[in-house]
Parts: sequence; structure tokens; C-alpha cells
Amino acid sequence: MEKEGWIASNIEQQSGKPNRKVYKITGEGKKELLHWLNEPPEELEMRHTMLVKVFFGRQLPPERFAEHLKNWREYNVHLLKQYETVAMPVIQRQSEKASYAEDSHYWGLSLDYGIRHCPHGH
Repeated sequence: MEKEGWIASNIEQQSGKPNRKVYKITGEGKKELLHWLNEPPEELEMRHTMLVKVFFGRQLPPERFAEHLKNWREYNVHLLKQYETVAMPVIQRQSEKASYAEDSHYWGLSLDYGIRHCPHGH
């Protein structure tokens, strides 16, 4: 996106930790984003590799199948923790700012979707 001129970046100096690269949307990037947002959504393609492995699970040795399930569970537990401990507090903090109050509602909707579709979600 930076090559297309849609975003610009600069290095932010930090003391006591590595410098970080900060991105900002450009005017051209904002135009491209609005163009994309106005297009009809692509056809949703639901492919879940793990569910295919579950479907054919009898073909695997039980210990290998159990390992797949364990890894899938660990991944989703970690993902859910990130949603709850990182994303949720950021959205909450931003919602208290007048300039982001309305936007944060939509951010919360997408976070809620992620939590509900996480296999170990609420």
C-alpha cells in the first residue's frame, strides 16, 4: 500500500525499546478506501482447513488428530485472549474520545464477530 501511495510511514523514536514504524493514510489512500468501501462485498467464501481435517479425522492416527485439535484450541485461546486484553481495551479507550465515539461502535461490532466466531468464544 505504501508503494501505491495510499499510506506513508515514518520511524518513531522510542526510549528503552525498539523504534517503531508508524503508518498514516494519505489523501489518495482515503480515496481508495472509500472507493473500496462503496463496492459491493465480495462473495463470502467459507473455507476452514481445520474443519476439513476434522471431517477426515478418522483417516489419521488418533494421536496426530488429537495434536491438531490441541494446536487449534491453543491458537484460538490465544486469539481470544488478544481480543479481550488488547483490542477490547483499545476500543474502549478510543470510544471515550469524541472524535472516535461513533467509529468505535463499528470497531466493536467487528471485534464481537471475532469473539463469537472464535471456537472458544462466548
